[in-house]
Amino acid sequence: MKKTHRRRLIFTVLSVLFTAFIFFNSIQNGIASSAQSGNFVLLLESILSRIRISVSISEFIIRKLAHFSEFFILGILLCLTLRTYTVKIIKNVTVPLFFGLLIAVTDEFIQLFSAGRAGLVADVVIDFSGFITGLVLGILVVLWRDKRKKNKCADLG
Repeated sequence: MKKTHRRRLIFTVLSVLFTAFIFFNSIQNGIASSAQSGNFVLLLESILSRIRISVSISEFIIRKLAHFSEFFILGILLCLTLRTYTVKIIKNVTVPLFFGLLIAVTDEFIQLFSAGRAGLVADVVIDFSGFITGLVLGILVVLWRDKRKKNKCADLG
């Protein structure tokens, strides 16, 4: 298998698996989701207290940061996946943008059917904001890396 095909397969599978992870989190009922957030709050507060920072962290903030973070990672993954299919990532950026928005909307739609959860338009905005941030960061890194490679080749030639 060619290196390009292997990378394409790896990043496509990673993107699909991470999307499944996002949907799995949405399927959890409100009690399980709240417990997971609460446990993370306790862990974070414990870590901070060890370095003598006493702070009370809101579970609400943690939940919104989780939304943003999941989609930030997805944005990076879909950027890298796109890069395995084309060199012209700016020209084809609408593809990951479409999928990012579709996944964000689907994520919130799934929550409508999870007990104790709600699908919120505000969460779609947070999800898509995280996605765009990850996508833009990914694009900037890819473009910077491509430029560096091009400059190295020009220096050698």
